Amino acid sequence: PDDVRYIGWGWHYAEPVGGLTLRWAGEYPQTQLYLDLPPGGYNLTVSAQAFYEPRQLRVLVNDQLIGETAVAVEPLQPYVFHVPAAVVGVGQRLKLTLDYDATVVPADVGFGGDQRGLAVAVDTVVFRR
Repeated sequence: PDDVRYIGWGWHYAEPVGGLTLRWAGEYPQTQLYLDLPPGGYNLTVSAQAFYEPRQLRVLVNDQLIGETAVAVEPLQPYVFHVPAAVVGVGQRLKLTLDYDATVVPADVGFGGDQRGLAVAVDTVVFRR
């Protein structure tokens, strides 16, 4: 409920979808999250799904590519990436970037009047040591 203090440009407002509250990314070509973590290596799990067609997603931490994948249209799925300890460093002021290949405007493909550019919906972002 307090994710606003961690997110950067590119996220749309939080909205209820199918009993979950998630955010769509796609306002800008990339979206960011900002966080601090204890030093160490992590597995990052992003629960996501693409809008309208599969989407190529690149995941970066502090501008270093940690992985890329194709995100399916439905349903929400966990995508796991390894974040090496060297990338986390001291763990302060980390920037997680989700970089996607395109967005689609729902109104342009017959899905109502929504004029937002949508790339991927994100339910959760979890870092585990």
